[in-house]
Amino acid sequence: MKTALTAAALTISASLAQAESVRVYSGEHADFSRIVLVFGESIGWSAAKSPTGFEVRFDRRDISMDLGGIFEKMPKDRVRNASYDPATGILDLVSDCMCEIELFEAGQRTVAIDIRTAAPAMDPGDSVGITTAGTVPFPFGVAGLSMPAPRFPLFPLPEEQSTGPIPDLSPRLAALETALLEQLERAVSQGVAEIAPGAVVPDPVAKIDLPALPENHIRSRTVYEVDLPDEEPGPACFGEDLLDVSSWASSEDPATALAMARNGLVSELDEPAPEKALDLVRTYLVFGFGAEAAAVISELGQEIENRSLYRAMAKVVDNEKLPAGSELLALTACDGPSALWALAAHEPDSVPRKINLRAVQAWFLRLPAPLRQQLGPRIVENLRAAGQDGAATTIRNAVVRASEARPPRLRLIDAGADLDGGRSKAALADLAELASDASELAPEAMTKLLNGARRRGLLDHRTMITAEAVAFENRDTPGANVLLEEIVLAWSQTGEFDAAWDAWGRLEEASAPRSSPDEIFSAMILDMVRKGAAGRVLRLTHSPDLPDMLQALSRNAVLAVAEWLAGNGFADKAQEVLAALPSDDGLDIRKTRARIALVAGEPSLALSFVAAESDPDSLTLRAEALSALGDHAAASLLFETASRPEEAAREAWLGGEAGRIAEVGSEPERAFALQFENDPGAELPPETPGADRAEQPPGPAQQAPGEAVASLPTSAIPGTVAFPEPVTLRKSRELIEASRSSREVIAGLLEEGASQPSPVAP
Repeated sequence: MKTALTAAALTISASLAQAESVRVYSGEHADFSRIVLVFGESIGWSAAKSPTGFEVRFDRRDISMDLGGIFEKMPKDRVRNASYDPATGILDLVSDCMCEIELFEAGQRTVAIDIRTAAPAMDPGDSVGITTAGTVPFPFGVAGLSMPAPRFPLFPLPEEQSTGPIPDLSPRLAALETALLEQLERAVSQGVAEIAPGAVVPDPVAKIDLPALPENHIRSRTVYEVDLPDEEPGPACFGEDLLDVSSWASSEDPATALAMARNGLVSELDEPAPEKALDLVRTYLVFGFGAEAAAVISELGQEIENRSLYRAMAKVVDNEKLPAGSELLALTACDGPSALWALAAHEPDSVPRKINLRAVQAWFLRLPAPLRQQLGPRIVENLRAAGQDGAATTIRNAVVRASEARPPRLRLIDAGADLDGGRSKAALADLAELASDASELAPEAMTKLLNGARRRGLLDHRTMITAEAVAFENRDTPGANVLLEEIVLAWSQTGEFDAAWDAWGRLEEASAPRSSPDEIFSAMILDMVRKGAAGRVLRLTHSPDLPDMLQALSRNAVLAVAEWLAGNGFADKAQEVLAALPSDDGLDIRKTRARIALVAGEPSLALSFVAAESDPDSLTLRAEALSALGDHAAASLLFETASRPEEAAREAWLGGEAGRIAEVGSEPERAFALQFENDPGAELPPETPGADRAEQPPGPAQQAPGEAVASLPTSAIPGTVAFPEPVTLRKSRELIEASRSSREVIAGLLEEGASQPSPVAP
């Protein structure tokens, strides 16, 4: 089995591209438009004018930006378009307004870009403030700082105050002064405060007695920071003493450590000791025994503090899903081991955006070896799901270094990353080997193998048979249904619809009730329609279960079935299938109705469904309807607009339009039409290469236009008849019979010539 799967998987290879996904926000203000970029790691930037507007150049190439929603909250008045090129690290902002660009650091790893309407030209005598960009040193103690008048006072001042010099400042006032100056420095860097040369420094105010206040009791933000996403106060993080696993075990040997932890667990009166119970729980967790730790908590840990935390950690160790309301899930942004355990507790599809990567990496390296082996793959998978590929690689490498071989779970994750990055050859080979092992990872590995091979067109019959065997052997495991879904899609893609239908029946029985519409069932039916499984489609559409089947199909699948039925002449059944969709005026439904109407012989009705539509499919339907109504000239024009020249030429012939034939017909058709119309501007056919024109016998190529017309039969000369009579069935039969007679005469002549002796050359 292993050899077959490996041989089936080794096909193609490519390179893996990993990039940090940058979060993008936007907003509109009275005189500027703002774009905010939040990076996972530090970054440098520069901005400059460009021929199309502005360009922002970053000093990293390992980032990607999704700019699809940038104009949801920002109109295109100042910025008309935005695009990012990861190869050059340039963000291109297309702008045709009289605007200026300003960049500044709006927070930790956060860059704000303002496209501001330029101020009108000022008189030379006006004073101009200096706007700074980036972080600049603030000129403490130097005259020249001026700020807009505050909308509210920073703190109330006494009514009577002295303006003399301040005596010895108290430590609290000194700290307050330092904090205020830091805020002013940040305001200058963000353009809120300006340096005005020549300003006079006011005398310092008198000493103000401030009450004793707790630390960090004041939170200030500039007007720029108000526009950034507000940070909600997070939950309380657990202290390091509760989660520092590296200090829990008394010995590196599991047997010794567990024996020491069990000693004194119960007192002489058979009463559990909470401290010893906690030690035993922690020891079990250190060596990766989650179920045993949970059992101790249930039996002996009634008095253990934070027992819910340790119960959650036991589930994480055993790779079990935590309930949605678990307090551990909300701690990924904590500064400590809480972030590590919170990240490990999440499912890949629910990883939060805020992750303290520094804490995760630092505390992971402090885990004992058994826990690194167990938690490492899960953390790597979650980091990759969050777009933190750099941190994921760091954790992965730490796991590999601490073990003799990659753990199977980590191999599975690596293979998935290789598939996403294009390294299919190595990935499919590794998945094939994992799927051949009789382990709990076999269904998941086989699912990934089928998915990767199916998307790359590498499926083969042996792989499918092996997948069926793995699905049967693991039919009662959690991943069995997911594997069955892939088996249905794989059989369907290879055209084995009987096997696909059988697998679908097993899947439907194992996972009933299925959602409606069903993605897997719809994909199978679409494959049947596209691959021409006529017998299967006809049996399904003419069975009593058709209404139930239509309920399980997606909109696209229903339309495809209706189109197939109409194209094969089943107009009534196509109409019945189409009636299963909600009534609306969507173009896709109207085009299908038009197709059905054409098949039913109602071209006028078909034309009404797609009248005035200009997409190629609608133009084709309109042309077919006009042709059926006898308006061949209009049909020819529509076919030409739809880039279908053969149909356009056919309609020109049917309509007797020699001029149209000359425009859209094939080369022989155009030549005939030009001679037929006696076009004086028509080019003569080319001469025979290498031949002397004087020695050639007179022919159409050497005749004047009038002579060419004179050499034609009388019935082909314009003015003698309107156009050759239309082709009929009787005339076609006569032509075929005449052609057959001519072939018989020619064959007889050839036989007669072959019986004569060949002439002898002189």
